[in-house]
Amino acid sequence: MRRLINWIKHNPILSIAYICVGIGLLIWGGFLLLINKTYNVGGCLTPEEMAQTGQVGDFIGGVIGSVWALAGVFLYFSALKLQQQELKSQREEMATSQKLLDQQLFEATFFNLLKVQDNIKNSIKAYFFTASIVGYHIEEKSHEIKSSDFFNRGINELARIYSFVSQHTFTKTSIDAIDNEIENFYDIYYNDALECFEDEDKWEEFKQWVFYQYRGLIYHVKEDTFKNVHESNNERRICAYSYWLFYHKYEHCLGHYCRHFYNIIKYLDDYKKSLLNQLDINSPQYENEKTKAKNKINSYFAFAQSGLSSSELVILYYNMLLFPNAERLYSTYNIFENMHIESLIKAEHSTFFPNIEIKSVERFKDMIWRPETEN
Repeated sequence: MRRLINWIKHNPILSIAYICVGIGLLIWGGFLLLINKTYNVGGCLTPEEMAQTGQVGDFIGGVIGSVWALAGVFLYFSALKLQQQELKSQREEMATSQKLLDQQLFEATFFNLLKVQDNIKNSIKAYFFTASIVGYHIEEKSHEIKSSDFFNRGINELARIYSFVSQHTFTKTSIDAIDNEIENFYDIYYNDALECFEDEDKWEEFKQWVFYQYRGLIYHVKEDTFKNVHESNNERRICAYSYWLFYHKYEHCLGHYCRHFYNIIKYLDDYKKSLLNQLDINSPQYENEKTKAKNKINSYFAFAQSGLSSSELVILYYNMLLFPNAERLYSTYNIFENMHIESLIKAEHSTFFPNIEIKSVERFKDMIWRPETEN
């Protein structure tokens, strides 16, 4: 009985149609019983009785026919409703299939992008230059650096450029001019009898000056621009200019790498927006589905982030000084979650971007000593 009631609730139109058919059958049966008392339905009829059978036909056509016609209308609408439900089911199946296809396409593209990013890093090849004073001359050496070693060496080089910009007073120079300064310094301060400099501290200070001048030379520093930045005493500006010098020289390595990584994160961001736009905001499950979508995307961000070394994170961090779009995107997804303040050139640089929180290695000390403190 309960099943019948549930079926009627789910199929009201079809139920009415069946009721109309049943009513028609009941009327027909009742009518036959009534006329059987007057006429011999199963026997032979007289001509007068045959003439009156037309009234029977009129009754059946007028009453029972109308009831069954109404049943036919309800059956027709029931068929339309069933067809509509089937079409809806087909659309839902197609939408589900399309979502699965989109998901597969997205994942294939995403992991291919990660592979390309890794290939870009592995294909990096750059030359870093060092100088030493040999006799009265400065001697240059170049060192070929490849792949991930570029970022390790790059951080050290960036730190030297920052020291050069923040501490040195640069003047336009050349290798010959530097060599002349070395020769003059030897003439004044070198003691031939003792075979050493009379003032070692002055010698160390002079060597630092030589290396600073050399760094300005290899990075093609413009004296006026340098002076402007150096005298500004603006830490962010000094840091941005230092990174610009580094980026300008190694743009053939950094440009492709940084742009491609930015576009990976942008691709994930666009996909996240697409997923959220597909949700029905009026659905009672909207918040749950929204949380699921965000968690799903965050797992892909974790994949992208896990492929970055600490030195790569530092380079990408300073890269934001020149590219504000990267800052807006990286801060949204906390790309620098695994980078430490101690990895930066100076700890105060962690305040350059207020929306980006950077942790310190000190937190590990807290984790180690907390149990003992609690006991």
